[in-house]
Amino acid sequence: MMTRLKAKRFPGEGNASRTVAIQLPFITETFPEIRGCHSGTINLEFEAPLIVACPDHRTPPIKWKQSLEVGEVFDLVRVSLEIPTKGTAHDAWLYVAHRSAHRKNLSRHELIAPYLNMDTVEELGVVIKRRCIHLPYRHNPVYVVL
Repeated sequence: MMTRLKAKRFPGEGNASRTVAIQLPFITETFPEIRGCHSGTINLEFEAPLIVACPDHRTPPIKWKQSLEVGEVFDLVRVSLEIPTKGTAHDAWLYVAHRSAHRKNLSRHELIAPYLNMDTVEELGVVIKRRCIHLPYRHNPVYVVL
């Protein structure tokens, strides 16, 4: 079971470079396979909205900054990130931060991965390595990771 989605990279505001460096040590305590990921995210806009109903891993609430009274939860989904212009594929993880501004647009998601030079890369492929269904609604198709 695999689903391949097309995505375009979009520039972020630079916040992830600071916050992910703080968050990753907490997350690796319960999900060590992301150890070695770059402390930043790759911002993607998918061809259709994507809802992560059942992640591969969900953290307990993490109080990674003082202003978070109850902490923040992070969902991670194993994927393969394809860079067609380079003919390469890399292990990566959808990084769903529950308090992220990206949650306002279900077509926009963040990925974490080991460092990849993405300077000239705009179009990407993301292979979701688990059950995913496509709801072909006429005006708003959506993908759901189960």
